[in-house]
Amino acid sequence: ERGPDQLAVETETSASEGLDRLEGGDVDCIVSDYDMPGRDGIEFLEAVRDVDPDIPFILFTGKGSEAVASDAISAGVSDYLRKGTGTDRYQLLENRIENLVDRSHAERRLETRAEQQRRLAELGQEALTGESVETLFEHAVTAVAETLGTEYAEVLEYRPADDDLRLRAGVGWRDGLVGEATVGSDDSQAGYTLRSTEPVVVEDLRTEERFHGPPLLVDHDVVSGLSVIVGSPDDPWGVLGAHTTEEVTFTEEAVNFVRTVANILAAAVEKRAATRKREEVFGRISDAFFALDEEWRFTYLNDEAHALIN
Repeated sequence: ERGPDQLAVETETSASEGLDRLEGGDVDCIVSDYDMPGRDGIEFLEAVRDVDPDIPFILFTGKGSEAVASDAISAGVSDYLRKGTGTDRYQLLENRIENLVDRSHAERRLETRAEQQRRLAELGQEALTGESVETLFEHAVTAVAETLGTEYAEVLEYRPADDDLRLRAGVGWRDGLVGEATVGSDDSQAGYTLRSTEPVVVEDLRTEERFHGPPLLVDHDVVSGLSVIVGSPDDPWGVLGAHTTEEVTFTEEAVNFVRTVANILAAAVEKRAATRKREEVFGRISDAFFALDEEWRFTYLNDEAHALIN
């Protein structure tokens, strides 16, 4: 408690209360005694590992022995430290906590990046193999929500004629909204994103001053969010976004991940548009070709093909 500001110490008086606190989230490290009423430190450690196999756990005890240390190692303890006299043991404990938490955070960042790369590879492969854009949209919002741990994710298609964005694909939204719900493009996060050259990050929609929260977000109790443009700012196709009901800080890695997913979607949309244009061109050529007498078909085909393709 006398250590640096980054250590926020919360104390529970029993193993059961400690488990309840752990399940409540936002715990980076557990320090436990061994000799406790009801459930000793090893039993507590085993229960913790059932809840979170990776959280740093330090057994800090004054009644340790080789047998206790062996049991702790077998149960998956992160560190084992005997109590002693003087304040130097607490300084040592502080250092052990900081090292374990730093290592844990680094490992989780690596795992997150690996998962992001795996998801991007899957989406990229689907786009290359000609998966339908509708299926690609669905897989994209699922990948974003699961990888970032957000309750909501969506693909919004910009409709210039209606000056709004339609919910084309989504995760977490109430039944019946995907394919039907719309968001205004004038004073919403999605609309602001359409006019931005960079990703838009919202820490707290309730205090946001750049735009207002549209009913779609407000009705779902959205607090934090991240959105990026699909396409180019000069010719936007739509917006890819993710949102949470609790205030979170989106990391640079998260922003880059969502932006890359949006780039994959933009490429797929552009590819589909080009395919449809080719089909339309050659359909017109075919119609014109077969409308002519046979002796004129070859000459007309060359002229019409060059005119349409150019």
